[in-house]
Amino acid sequence: MPVILTHNMFIRKDITKTDCQVIATKIRKDIFEPAFSYKTTIFLCGKDILDKSSIRYRVDQALKGFWYSYDLIYPEDIFDELLYSSNSADLLSLENLLADSVDAVVVIPESAGSFAELGAFANNEKLRNKMLCVVIERVY
Repeated sequence: MPVILTHNMFIRKDITKTDCQVIATKIRKDIFEPAFSYKTTIFLCGKDILDKSSIRYRVDQALKGFWYSYDLIYPEDIFDELLYSSNSADLLSLENLLADSVDAVVVIPESAGSFAELGAFANNEKLRNKMLCVVIERVY
């Protein structure tokens, strides 16, 4: 049952301890818990994640340090699941599912596959609005 806070509760000088507990519980449940339980879901694309010299590997490691704020999804995981799944799905359906499931798509174009992902995602309007392309100039 929802708690209704009335104007009289704040005018009275005799707010009880129970009233304070009700208000504090309502604030904690409806404001603080949802604010701290939300995670940003990021689809992280780039060079092979096992290549420790890649920028994608370094970004992945940095974001893993904030595990309480970010959920990371990788193209390899989706393709493995698609490969071993008995369900058939076309790439357009997968792109739309991805667009509905993630908050951001971070593409680090440092391999042929990541350039292909950049082109494919840029053509999908839902994904285009969630894309962040990270280009880091390397000094040799």
